[in-house]
Amino acid sequence: MRRSLGAILYKNPSAPVEQRVEDLLARMTLEEKVAQITAVWARKSELFNAAGQFDPDKRRRLFPAGIGQFSRPNDRKGPSSPLEQPFRDERQTVALVNAIQRDAINNTRLAYQCFSTRRACMDMPPGGDQLSAGNRLGQLLGSTITDARIHRRRT
Repeated sequence: MRRSLGAILYKNPSAPVEQRVEDLLARMTLEEKVAQITAVWARKSELFNAAGQFDPDKRRRLFPAGIGQFSRPNDRKGPSSPLEQPFRDERQTVALVNAIQRDAINNTRLAYQCFSTRRACMDMPPGGDQLSAGNRLGQLLGSTITDARIHRRRT
């Protein structure tokens, strides 16, 4: 679905941020704007295939305007206990986030990235992981996939 966006202002890192934001917002449909403020958590398991991997075709059916935020990518089915179903490990979590980002970049109309979050470090035990969320505006205006990075809580 990815279309050539040519010389589009919101993709130009040398253009002023205010102009880039205005350009992007002017191009977005109401559905795309709503998608950008919607978080997927409770229904996340509906986006996975039988092996628990992200399925872009399911995303297109369930969220045709894209996904703005994918919450807690390390849990497998949304609100649940890790005692019921163990969480993904770091490598599995990063692979999932990168699959979602590739889909957002390659299969959405405006080719912008999805935001992924995990609880703040203070909610995790020592040694717990948190995916780098980064700046939301920076992700929207980014032009390439940024691999997820793991940050470790030190205390």
